[in-house]
Amino acid sequence: MKIKYFQNHNISALQAVHAFTLIEIAIVLLIIGSSVGSVLVGKDIIRSSELRKLTTDFQHYQQAVVIFENKYRSLPGDMKTATFHWGSVGGNGSNHDCMIIASHDEKTCNGNSDGAIGLGRLPSGMSRKEAIRHQSETTRFWQHLGNADLISGNYTGKSFATLFGSAFMPIPKENNSPNSGISDTYWMTQHAGNSTGSTVHFANTDNSHYLYLVSSDTDPSFILVPDHAKILTPLEAFNIDDKIDNGLPNQGRVRSNKTNCTTTSGMNPNQDHNSRYDIDKPDASYVCSLEFYY
Repeated sequence: MKIKYFQNHNISALQAVHAFTLIEIAIVLLIIGSSVGSVLVGKDIIRSSELRKLTTDFQHYQQAVVIFENKYRSLPGDMKTATFHWGSVGGNGSNHDCMIIASHDEKTCNGNSDGAIGLGRLPSGMSRKEAIRHQSETTRFWQHLGNADLISGNYTGKSFATLFGSAFMPIPKENNSPNSGISDTYWMTQHAGNSTGSTVHFANTDNSHYLYLVSSDTDPSFILVPDHAKILTPLEAFNIDDKIDNGLPNQGRVRSNKTNCTTTSGMNPNQDHNSRYDIDKPDASYVCSLEFYY
């Protein structure tokens, strides 16, 4: 009788231990599931905040340019009387010697007041000195806006240029343009036309300047690849465009010229009147960049 009692008792004890272990496993799985869900929700919240900032930043910079132009009768960066207001950082205020100096206060350099901030992609064969002088306007753009207390931050305004393909392009450092807050990307601006000031980059727009984002790549101190950063999915790009503009990649103030981002195949989306954002691509398809015209 005693043997049977202890056998039954031990069996019951083992069953109790086994059942308790299953409960523990269920609780652990529940905690893990909740944690994963919280992480995913948290990532979505962070991403939504980043995209909202992208939209509000553009609207803020767009308004800042309008206020600046109304006050000084010139575009920031292109302004030929900038040194009259804030002093010259070096040289005669308008030459190469001025452009290559980083400013740590309001002192700055002049633009040439031709109505174009920089020259977009510069012609092949232009000397490095000429490239720096012209593209200085794209970095002094942010310094002039800061000097006028229209945007926050301190910007050196120093011009950087490198040989990119067959033409010179600017490479700003972090303190030369605002950080967008998304994947180590920075705001840049340029004129959408050629050296004569005609708008050739896009058709059907009255705005010949645009803002766009470039990536810092592997080095947080420099923009290594001076090209549009692909940091958005087609759905994200569509939502931003739809909120600010008309939701079309080839018309209006917000545009994308990336084929992989749109339904266009084999041609620039801006040449395809039926082009739409390819929102059916997977959520992880970061193939889009946007140009914000002002």
